[in-house]
Amino acid sequence: FLLSCAVPLAFPAGAAESRKKNILFIGIDDMRVQAGCYGQTMMKTPHMDRLAAKGMVFMNAYVQQAVCAASRASLLTGCRPDTTGVDYPYTAWFKNTFIKDHLTIPVFFANKGYYTRTLGKIHHGPKDKGLSEDHFNPADDSFWPPHKDRRLSTKKTWRGKVKPFGHPDLPDHEFQDGQICDETIATMRRAVRSGKPFFIAPGFKKPHLPFVCPKEYYDLYDHDEIDLSP
Repeated sequence: FLLSCAVPLAFPAGAAESRKKNILFIGIDDMRVQAGCYGQTMMKTPHMDRLAAKGMVFMNAYVQQAVCAASRASLLTGCRPDTTGVDYPYTAWFKNTFIKDHLTIPVFFANKGYYTRTLGKIHHGPKDKGLSEDHFNPADDSFWPPHKDRRLSTKKTWRGKVKPFGHPDLPDHEFQDGQICDETIATMRRAVRSGKPFFIAPGFKKPHLPFVCPKEYYDLYDHDEIDLSP
């Protein structure tokens, strides 16, 4: 799990809050450092590279623990995994007791008067309380490829029936990450209209497996030119 960037944005806030910067906190699930800004030449990551060129790139950063829930709990509270007590999934003690005394990043900014919202996969399951808008999850909350029949079944039913990869010829908004992106933009616009500085945190679910994406991104690569891992 890699938090790619927390980006101060140049949207104007209200007059009383004009000195506070807006923050877009982008979470990406299971992403390796295979991007142009990390010296990779095969991956096509122009938008991430543009963000990196305008900010700071950390070349020696590590997750707290190689487990999703543990890393998220650690990152969002600033506490080590052996302090949070989280492995996988979040524990009841962490959700009901620990975070009452150890504020998460979104709650911290909410308490400072920021317009706050989380979207997609920021925490692993539970949601922060007291934010400006409720947490957003896509209506079709699964990793699987869009498919009308699959949507009528349970995740458990389909777990062994779908391929570990796929590239349907469908637009972004048919996928969870596209929906998270669209709602993030809409939330930012509402935040700007509120006159408050904002802290908005979208968590994108790819490239977590299964490796499914719209066909237009799959087609960016020629199979014959892909370097295989040793």
